[in-house]
Amino acid sequence: MPLSEQALRIYRIERIPKFLATLDAQGRPNVALITSLEPWNEDRVIFGDFLMWKTRENLLAQPKVASIAATTGLSFTGFTGDFEGFHSGGEYTEHIKATSTFRYNPYNSIRGAGTITVCDGLPVRRISRATVAADILCVKLRARTAASGGVAMGPVVAEKFDRISAFKVFAWVGADGYPVVVPVLSTFPAGQGHLAFKVSSYNERLKQLADGTLVAVNVTTTDPISYQVKGTFEGFACGLGRVEITDVYSSSPPLAGQRIA
Repeated sequence: MPLSEQALRIYRIERIPKFLATLDAQGRPNVALITSLEPWNEDRVIFGDFLMWKTRENLLAQPKVASIAATTGLSFTGFTGDFEGFHSGGEYTEHIKATSTFRYNPYNSIRGAGTITVCDGLPVRRISRATVAADILCVKLRARTAASGGVAMGPVVAEKFDRISAFKVFAWVGADGYPVVVPVLSTFPAGQGHLAFKVSSYNERLKQLADGTLVAVNVTTTDPISYQVKGTFEGFACGLGRVEITDVYSSSPPLAGQRIA
């Protein structure tokens, strides 16, 4: 199924949260903020090869991808697809270079452009702010007891996850072998080594998670500053899901792609 007209309009908006989930050669998930994602047409999406390290490595090892994009009004959509390749020149690269993100900034030069064939476009959905507020309150009340274990994410990263306005997404490997990526705005720290979240009407695919599933979680602020946390889903208890953190990465300059915990 190609991208719908509504989905095309959302992906054409510049500088909104757009995420690309990939898998490494061992099938482990990764999810990064790639704001240059843009539809070329209803069947193909292009993006700039800019400050991409783990994502680029994964794409070259495993072509299966998934993406979501969200507006400031909390409408979101996405797709699954197959990575086609990188292009150091040509019309795709020139188009990305001409966007406002890269056109006037000499420090934002790109190595080229990547292309993705859309396999299945997702419908446009909207997240209710009332639902988000209720979910956040629930998580904050129930996740007060810090679980032991896990890698400490550190106060800087924890503060980003603690922001109500930050956009947060989960990624894992689906039953079909493609990444799954969903927004989970209720994700908050549950101690330094864990994250807690609540399943809601807009992200019911989280119910597919089995105990022990490897997950990647991205938090992006309005600044924008982005961090990625990787960990293991420990299961549901008291209405909340919990992830034990194993790795923490910076996804923003000057430490883009570097592991920090």
